[in-house]
Amino acid sequence: MNDYAHVSELRPGQLLSWEVERIGVHSVHAVMRVVDVRPVPDTDLGDGDRGDPHRPPHYLQVIDPATGKRSHYRCRPSARVLLLETHHPKCAECGGLWPCRDNLIEIHLAQAAQRMDRECVVCHRADGWRVAEVRTETPDGVAVARYHTRKGSRCRAEYIRAVSGDLVALAALRREDAQYAAVLRRAR
Repeated sequence: MNDYAHVSELRPGQLLSWEVERIGVHSVHAVMRVVDVRPVPDTDLGDGDRGDPHRPPHYLQVIDPATGKRSHYRCRPSARVLLLETHHPKCAECGGLWPCRDNLIEIHLAQAAQRMDRECVVCHRADGWRVAEVRTETPDGVAVARYHTRKGSRCRAEYIRAVSGDLVALAALRREDAQYAAVLRRAR
């Protein structure tokens, strides 16, 4: 089972997960093998490092198993890393912790596309329940544009401009306005 440990508790040979980048809300982690861990000598300590004598900062040397590249870090006393079991899944292409950077980019792009599919084309917000759609046939299929239809909004004005020749859409908007007004009257 994967567990977190303070840097001072690491031992050579252990596998750990190290955050190397952020893509959107996701962290990209690399799998690293611990080469060496040692406390920072007293001669290298700064004024801010002397707060907790039981947990001094440590130097951490790791190696990337996929590339063989060694990295050195100076870690603060509270730094914790995710220890990995030796059978933790890794990407076959890059050796990174699964899901690797390329997979996270694909996930992030898919989430961005889903969010864009729900957004109003004018204000780019996905919230609100008064939303109307305009469907347009394109060579690639059907394109859908969403608009907020709250009275007085800039989004509504653009929607009315987009459906100006569609009497059915305008009638549906008037019916929605009447239904919304009735809901507001009942709520009072």
